[in-house]
Amino acid sequence: MRQILFLEDRPERQKIFLPKKEKDVDELSKNIEELIMPISDECKDIISNINEKQYKIENNIRLVIIHKTSLSTEGLYYIYSICENNKIDLILFSGGIDQLIYNNEKNNVLELNSSDFYTDRLIPFIKKYIQNNNTNLLELVNSNWQISYWFLLRQLKHTLEAEQENKEVDDDRINHLKDKINHTVKVLEINGNYNEINIDEEIKKILIKS
Repeated sequence: MRQILFLEDRPERQKIFLPKKEKDVDELSKNIEELIMPISDECKDIISNINEKQYKIENNIRLVIIHKTSLSTEGLYYIYSICENNKIDLILFSGGIDQLIYNNEKNNVLELNSSDFYTDRLIPFIKKYIQNNNTNLLELVNSNWQISYWFLLRQLKHTLEAEQENKEVDDDRINHLKDKINHTVKVLEINGNYNEINIDEEIKKILIKS
């Protein structure tokens, strides 16, 4: 089974955001064997070592979860680099993150607001991630995350087609739309030409399963 390293330098907010308060905190800290969640000085020491670019992640850890604001600029680049080079998934949460960001180009990276992170989905997600190699980080946000991206891809495709048919072509807008489409295709892990896929059928399949 895979292990998770969870670094929260402000543990008091777990009791604020998590739905079942102390009960959820106890579940995280005591009842999930493969979840490594150091507290107090131990947690601060690990974060300090990351900021000093000295921390080494053990091989059996496949996901690092960390409060983004606890990291210095150097520490942030360091954790990005370690996780990318070792294909370790990374979740960064912070009250200062306004927009959800997901990238799976080299490794899986999810950045989200603390209020979106500490929800009733967190504990089930952690348990599933430990057991299942195919768990996508976006499941932390929405169990039906795929359908949202299929809808987005359909919308972007229609918008791009409309822009290309416009008499006054805006190359910058077209390139921007193509970049967004390419990112969405990567998130959905589509192989081949997305234009050859019946998007409506893919959406229908997901709706039937749910």
